[in-house]
Amino acid sequence: TAEGPCYVGQEIEGGRERYRIEQHLQRAIFGDVWQVLGLASGQKFALKVVEADLVDQLRNATTAQVCEVPLCEVQFDHIVRGLDHVVQMEEHFG
Repeated sequence: TAEGPCYVGQEIEGGRERYRIEQHLQRAIFGDVWQVLGLASGQKFALKVVEADLVDQLRNATTAQVCEVPLCEVQFDHIVRGLDHVVQMEEHFG
């Protein structure tokens, strides 16, 4: 497919629960975004898949080199947690 390998139907283990990949949502700057279903909670989530080698390459990049740092959602979660109109990160794992 245009978005790469088809992972639909596969299950992955997260920190809080197991997730089933339901559909590809979009290609993002640093990877793909998938809709997943939390098997214990029944809730739908967006899962951002970031290539590990890309994270390693850009980890030490300056803001002059890239417009966004990979995994900045993780780095700044404590600042934006609980704010209105900001999507909240439920967990991260890798």
